Amino acid sequence: DINLVGQVEVKTANAASKVMRKADRWVVSSLYDYPADFSKITEHLRALAELKAGQTIQGGTEILADFGLDTGTTNGPSQITLSDEAGQTLAVVCMGNSRGASIPEGQPYRGPGRGQYVRVNDGPVILVDENLGQFPQQDKDWIDTKLVEVKAGDVKAVYIKNDREEFNVQVQGPNQFVLSNLDKDEHLENPAINRLTSAFRNFQCSSVADPSLDDKTTG
Repeated sequence: DINLVGQVEVKTANAASKVMRKADRWVVSSLYDYPADFSKITEHLRALAELKAGQTIQGGTEILADFGLDTGTTNGPSQITLSDEAGQTLAVVCMGNSRGASIPEGQPYRGPGRGQYVRVNDGPVILVDENLGQFPQQDKDWIDTKLVEVKAGDVKAVYIKNDREEFNVQVQGPNQFVLSNLDKDEHLENPAINRLTSAFRNFQCSSVADPSLDDKTTG
């Protein structure tokens, strides 16, 4: 039952990430409990819940490396550990190689169909009917990086203030701008103003800074 899941931990040979539920919201604890992107979590949990086994590979546990499921190798599987809110493990899903419709000669278990080899806990190797895709491998990949989305056409005015001066740009139409405090011998550069009005069209962050940092450090 995916509703019991309170923590999702992803481990690969080169990376790891973790997201957990605290006080009825999903957060990334390593990023100072910054809210996680709930849509990403539900998307991946739903993908796990809706997996359908297409074939159980007899003897597959004896040749895990052939399916990309040997956790002791450098090219091992992605391991998805699902736990409840108390940290009690509910299931460990290992995601191995994908299988295309056409398998090269020499690969085991040739046949029709696509899918991916997985192993749940210490169970058998199973070929599921759909690829699970890539789970977030870094903590920052769990957050919603979109901060602001303002279309340039929706901007009617831009107000800018710093330690020395302030500006107020009024948008009167396409390439039609009025700037306050403009001297007679000065003129506006429309390309620069256009860049300004579209600056927040897709404004995103890359990660989360320590909230204890002072203003001088963060600028």
